[in-house]
Amino acid sequence: TAPVDSGPCQIETIYFDFDADQLSSSARDLISANVRCMRTRNVARLHLTGYTDPRGTEEYNLALGDRRARSVMQYMTSLGVERSALSASSVGEEMSTGENEAGWRNDRKVTFTER
Repeated sequence: TAPVDSGPCQIETIYFDFDADQLSSSARDLISANVRCMRTRNVARLHLTGYTDPRGTEEYNLALGDRRARSVMQYMTSLGVERSALSASSVGEEMSTGENEAGWRNDRKVTFTER
């Protein structure tokens, strides 16, 4: 039997290096776990939102956030998720909260919203 405290899995946020939209091996592992979780919980649709830290122009950061969301989406489809089950957008730096490198690290991400 499963432990009493084992609830449903969580779809985790993916984080990125500074000015990067490439997936690290740890990000790919986490995306794989997210895809398994999506199937376990029968999540039909996910919306991916790309974020950046506040450095760079607003236009550049919107594009970077979009590339981040799309790189995660592309990897998810390579793992068998239907493209029609995924949508993506970018908020760029609009929602960033960090004021230094430690905080900015948390701003460079792709989040998932069940639809």
